[in-house]
Amino acid sequence: MNVRSRKRLDSVLGIVGRTLITAGLLLLGLVVYQLWGTGLEQQRAQSRLRDEFSELISTTPTTATPTASTESTAERVDSPQRPNSALALLEIPSASVADIVVNGASVSALRHGPGHIEGTALPGEQGNSAIAGHRTTYGAPFAKLDKVSIGDEIRVTTVKGRFNYTVSDVLIVAPNRTDLLRPQDGRTLLTLVTCHPRWSTAKRLIVVADLVSTEPIAEPAPAEPVPTSTVPVTTVPVTTVPTTTAPEDDAVESIELDGWFSDTGAIVPALLLGLALVAIAFATHFGRRALMRRGHRRRNARVASWAVAAVPFVVVLFYWYHFINMLLPAST
Repeated sequence: MNVRSRKRLDSVLGIVGRTLITAGLLLLGLVVYQLWGTGLEQQRAQSRLRDEFSELISTTPTTATPTASTESTAERVDSPQRPNSALALLEIPSASVADIVVNGASVSALRHGPGHIEGTALPGEQGNSAIAGHRTTYGAPFAKLDKVSIGDEIRVTTVKGRFNYTVSDVLIVAPNRTDLLRPQDGRTLLTLVTCHPRWSTAKRLIVVADLVSTEPIAEPAPAEPVPTSTVPVTTVPVTTVPTTTAPEDDAVESIELDGWFSDTGAIVPALLLGLALVAIAFATHFGRRALMRRGHRRRNARVASWAVAAVPFVVVLFYWYHFINMLLPAST
């Protein structure tokens, strides 16, 4: 092999090597984004949802007991104005959960927090209310759901009141066990769903809880002091508000996860942001060479060019990962 051929081979191998190293770093960055970057997105979403839920509670007429006047808010609660809107506050002390539940359990909904599975009853209503959540990514609200034991307490707050549940069963099942999301012998249930084991989507961890009591939402303090004795909020016997129609078997969402390219709306943004990353890389390369032609040392030219490109590159990379992640199979 002559010198010219050897140089050409070295050049090709150098390009292949740099390409593989770049691809490896990008994949590593994607893993970092899924584990921590998605958590930042979920935190922002939960902050917005908490404000939305607080406003929803404050603007809903309160009642001393969850009776007929509670039903006046049924239309508002049963039909949220938009997908991914705040629906309830879910609290599980034994699993360190205190998150706002969103309306719907689609892939996009679960990026905001735990999601109410469509086709199941709403929390506190007669039937089976099912809520799904991530266990590793997007804040991992159900990361410690496997710590829940039979007899543990679960609280769900909606505009209708605060509903107290007691865990009655913990199951590990196949993803196709949608029968567990359907009404069970007239019981008023809350069913929580997440992936199992952690870092895998092979099975589902199911926590089933029975409604044991309800509490009204405390009325706001009057504008001016009123000389009356303080009446503590007391637990009242279980009262359920029957749904207008029982969910049909085929109306319950599957607990299967979406596959590749399920969110087609992310394809174009991912391509455009990918091209933007390439453009920034090329601009940095040519900027470095321009500095070297002006007499700057190679190292100094590299540092200067990347110092200028670092911030836009990282910002574009973050959003590129965001859309790439939307095209991947749903994470756990």
